[in-house]
Amino acid sequence: MMDFVTAWAESPWMLGVMLALGTFVSEDLACIAGGLAAAAGQIPFAAAVGACAVGIWTGDIGLYFLGMLFSKGALKWKWLARRMRPERVTRGARFFAKYGVRWIFISRF
Repeated sequence: MMDFVTAWAESPWMLGVMLALGTFVSEDLACIAGGLAAAAGQIPFAAAVGACAVGIWTGDIGLYFLGMLFSKGALKWKWLARRMRPERVTRGARFFAKYGVRWIFISRF
């Protein structure tokens, strides 16, 4: 993987962009690649961490907004409506409103 990344990234900026985009495919591999690139002196360590953090954050926010977008009409699908009763959705929304930030933080670590 490092051969592929270093062949396409001739500058630390481009490598940072590739690391950030790589998190959309595999967060772990992108972080490992960033660490290896930093150890090889191809990108500053802070830039590798920052690029991976921006990529992970962007991906998480994107998934959150996709969930918001599709949640409105999702219960109209018969197979999902059988599994997710409206009272369960309401209970989940209350739980998320009360504990959501804590659970997201804990789940990331």
